[in-house]
Amino acid sequence: MNHPEVDIAVIREKLLALDATLREESASSEASWDTVMLDQTSVGRLSRMDAMQGQAMAKAGEQRRQLKLKQVDAALQRIESKSFGECIE
Repeated sequence: MNHPEVDIAVIREKLLALDATLREESASSEASWDTVMLDQTSVGRLSRMDAMQGQAMAKAGEQRRQLKLKQVDAALQRIESKSFGECIE
């Protein structure tokens, strides 16, 4: 049973908004974590290293977003099953 002092409707709307935001960010950053191609017009090895660092940071950001999406989904499932607000462990 949900906690009586918790407004589930407000929490659900916030979770849905967060879900939409995370999915939008994920879609817009997808190109950032593609394979780094060797660009012959860039100046040397440092440019490629910068690109690879940017790619690694984008991948790490995507992993964090995917974890947060799983957590949001789990919270929404608990809301639907009327167990949101109960201690999990």
